Amino acid sequence: MRYVVIFLGVSVCSFCILLGQSSGAQNSVVAVDTIHVGVRADAAPFSYRTESSPSASLDDYRGYVIELCKEVLAEVIKSAPFKDAQLTAKEVDAGGRFSPLRLNGDVDLLCGPTSATADRLDSFLISLPIYLTGATVASLNLRSEGGSYPESLYCRSIVGYVANTTSENPGLSILASEGRFDRFSPAIDHFLKQLDVNQDGTFSKASLEALAGLTLPDSMHENICAGAFLSAPIRRFDSHIKGLAAFCNEEILYYVADVDIIADYLRKNAAECAAYLDRKVAFIEQYAIFFRTVTVQDVESGNAKLEDLLRSQLLYSSFNQALMRLSRLDSGVFERAYSREFGKDRPRTSALEDFFRSLSYGLR
Repeated sequence: MRYVVIFLGVSVCSFCILLGQSSGAQNSVVAVDTIHVGVRADAAPFSYRTESSPSASLDDYRGYVIELCKEVLAEVIKSAPFKDAQLTAKEVDAGGRFSPLRLNGDVDLLCGPTSATADRLDSFLISLPIYLTGATVASLNLRSEGGSYPESLYCRSIVGYVANTTSENPGLSILASEGRFDRFSPAIDHFLKQLDVNQDGTFSKASLEALAGLTLPDSMHENICAGAFLSAPIRRFDSHIKGLAAFCNEEILYYVADVDIIADYLRKNAAECAAYLDRKVAFIEQYAIFFRTVTVQDVESGNAKLEDLLRSQLLYSSFNQALMRLSRLDSGVFERAYSREFGKDRPRTSALEDFFRSLSYGLR
């Protein structure tokens, strides 16, 4: 059985052409009654929960990306095959957020701070870019007058991050090569070279745990740990809530994440967290919306139905068209989502300002 699915023009549903060699091939698109939205509870100011426990209601989640998704999806569900579809929320964490998007997953699109990297473009349908940011590092403000951390901290965890993010790879290695972990930079670079890298680019959990108890070469002992590390010097977390709490609790000296995520947490917890945020990012990255991806090969192999392929492609196309249309207004969807989360007077970097302007006013 072989199918060709062609999507043309502005009115996607009007131009679905199904060509099949089987009498069982359907020539209509089945109406969709529910759109399942993947959300993060830990990634303020982009995606976070407002209630104490997970909820199936998208109204119980907020953040810049959530607000943008709500407005665009409200436009999507005005037309078939998504007309009047219910929007439900499903929480995901950074480490497992892509699994529900794969074949037989239970999420249709992922609304969170997710970077559009080259390897992810090879695996998923991805929207137009929606935000510009980058990874950086925050350091505890516990230094003595001479600029050193207390020696009691030298043999503990040095840096923390959330697993399966761009902060992990390439963020840590770039920041270490730039000396952004101060005197600990050579040590972090040394330990990174000891780690096994998984196929998806993340560090092996076992090799990270094996760092505990290791010692540094003699040439690196000065002003750093001269004995065995009491805990792994590079520590991964499954959420920013846990990672930043450990950082502010002085369990690690440095925390690596996207600059806006760290800044938002420190602003809300300034009284309990003495830290310095370096606003120079290691690299620029674009956030985007990710969609459940079904391929023609999945249908041909019998692993998916033609209906699944159509649903995936139509949601992707409809969302992008609505996003483009809503962004071309004088006060576009990007500006509205930003204002709802940050307020109208929140200052923006010149790069982000130019990014918004290019998306909002590039075409008329």
